[in-house]
Amino acid sequence: FTIFKERKDIDLFAIYKPARIVSGDLFDFVFLEKDNLVFTIGDVSGKGLSAAFFMSGAQTILKSNARLKTPGIIVEKVNNELYTVNQHQFFLTLFCGVLNLKTGTLIYCNAAHTSTLILSSNGELTELEQSHGMPLGLYPNRTYEESKIKLKPGDTIILYSDGAVSYTHLTLPTSDLV
Repeated sequence: FTIFKERKDIDLFAIYKPARIVSGDLFDFVFLEKDNLVFTIGDVSGKGLSAAFFMSGAQTILKSNARLKTPGIIVEKVNNELYTVNQHQFFLTLFCGVLNLKTGTLIYCNAAHTSTLILSSNGELTELEQSHGMPLGLYPNRTYEESKIKLKPGDTIILYSDGAVSYTHLTLPTSDLV
């Protein structure tokens, strides 16, 4: 389904198809201001209701920390909070990005999740394969690095897990790109 029908600078599509009736896959996004989009995709270890409950808690923690605007710090905070409530030893792989729609700058942190892909408008595919740390929820007080990439008008970000797929197509205003 298309998420932002009223916006002209971004198209976001998401597909969710769990392995069972419920699962531990998550995809979420939130605008911090008009131009900054925080988005995440992740996968909880395990399947079924228990994994779904852990994912639900993780998604709530992610939303409450999105205001921090820095992917590495968001991931560190989420990791510590998940660790304190993780009686069943679940873990969460997570990709967290902050995209500035005005400049095309994507700052991201990948905590052992699958690679994110960037499909350029000319058809070139770039894999963001660097992992910035371990999955979340297993060990406290871990630090997570982050990376930065500059996107161009027409680029598409492709995020996926085994139960969720998201395509984010950018139509950035070329005159505002730095």
